[in-house]
Amino acid sequence: MRYVLQQARANQVCMLHVQCISDVSLAFWSKFGFAPAEKYEEEFYLVLRHPLPPPRHPDTTVTVNFFGESGWYGGSPYKRVEIPCLVKGAQILLSEICHDEVISSKGSGDHYVQVLLDRQVIFGNLFDSDEANAFGFGTDKYGTRIAKRFDLASTNVPISKWRTLSG
Repeated sequence: MRYVLQQARANQVCMLHVQCISDVSLAFWSKFGFAPAEKYEEEFYLVLRHPLPPPRHPDTTVTVNFFGESGWYGGSPYKRVEIPCLVKGAQILLSEICHDEVISSKGSGDHYVQVLLDRQVIFGNLFDSDEANAFGFGTDKYGTRIAKRFDLASTNVPISKWRTLSG
């Protein structure tokens, strides 16, 4: 199992899934950090984090909210992450891969993403839109929506604002 986890981290896999049949296997998978899904007791998941070392110490934090369709129109995000980051020019360099994988249900319909920097919304749109791709979101080879950096130049954030943010 340690080898599998090592390979998952090396290949930047964001989530692993196992199916448990007996109480003995539940204890085994729990020992490695797997947790049960909300709906099915035999379904266990492990969401992995992947550090991205920035060129210098992060100086701020970006908040990323992930929404299902109903959440986008007045509800709550199914996932919220705060990632230390570094604003360098028009780029936000993240200290870890940002992804939408969660153990619980993601909701139905279209998926949306919202990004806040210094509590100001700097991006919000459909996850699979051209705008989201230009901003930095994409899909990895495993089908997970991920971002490693964000591009402020692709947004309507005024140039003077991101120059201020970058120091």
